[in-house]
Amino acid sequence: MRRALSVGACAAGLVGCGAPVRPPPGGVVLEFGKHALRAEVAASPAGRERGLMGRRRLDTDSGMIFLFPPGKPTGAFWMKNTLIPLSIAFLVRTGADRYRVISVLDMQPCTSDPCRLYDPGAPYDAAVETELGWLGAARVRPGTVVRVVGRAPTPA
Repeated sequence: MRRALSVGACAAGLVGCGAPVRPPPGGVVLEFGKHALRAEVAASPAGRERGLMGRRRLDTDSGMIFLFPPGKPTGAFWMKNTLIPLSIAFLVRTGADRYRVISVLDMQPCTSDPCRLYDPGAPYDAAVETELGWLGAARVRPGTVVRVVGRAPTPA
């Protein structure tokens, strides 16, 4: 029975089960403890503004990381023209390939102004959007360490 459980956990995409999780083209893998997320990267102003707008779905264990230049104010996120509910984790950099979660929020789609703003209430260096509930299921909360596997572009 124990072997069957570990095989099932590996099939679910957990880190450290042998088969590596592969990043999407131009993306990275984010490790939240045992849980891996395939993340597209939004590192330019245009990429951060577009984000996941217009998407009708996300693949399982997929999302997007928004990277911001060091020392620049970041501001709040909104869901204008985003069609699917999302969860977001706001991150501060703690090392070359590591971040720490400072806030986790759930966000709802918005198709007309005014749209609600989602703000962690503190400065952050990056944010990760996933399908609604993924962060909660992975037990991501403030203090969780996130490791970036792969080479992310330098934010502009």
